[in-house]
Amino acid sequence: MGWPRSTWPKISSIIAEAIAAAQRATELLPVARDAVRGLDAVWNLVRVYALLGYENEVLEQLEYLLSVTSFWTRWQFRHDPLLAYLRGNPRFQRLVGRG
Repeated sequence: MGWPRSTWPKISSIIAEAIAAAQRATELLPVARDAVRGLDAVWNLVRVYALLGYENEVLEQLEYLLSVTSFWTRWQFRHDPLLAYLRGNPRFQRLVGRG
């Protein structure tokens, strides 16, 4: 059924605000300044992208999280329910392994 067309502009605005806020958080708290909270900000950006179904953006951020020293692991990403929709994606499988 979906959302009524009359709500689309409002929904688009909310989506843009959510992405902008999550991106801004990564700018305000960069990993270089605070490795723990900065990585949390990146993970929150991943979550926003994942909830919106932005696969490429999710994968770019996951690649970043795995490229730096952090507490994030391929196993965590492979088993995270929020990322379950990516499990069939070849790029995701290469990134986190097939499990």
